[in-house]
Amino acid sequence: MIRFSTEQFNKEVDYFIAKLTLDGLLKNGLITEQDYAKIDTIIAKKYGSILCDLCR
Repeated sequence: MIRFSTEQFNKEVDYFIAKLTLDGLLKNGLITEQDYAKIDTIIAKKYGSILCDLCR
């Protein structure tokens, strides 16, 4: 079991929401797979997600 501080939990939620938005952009053809990969890396760093590898 992984335990998070409230701050880290909020960062993970923010990353997840950004990821859902990114998934929608890809699904609707508004970005390429290459764009998706670049942006996903950027948002993972921005939010300090430690679970991002599980979502990929």
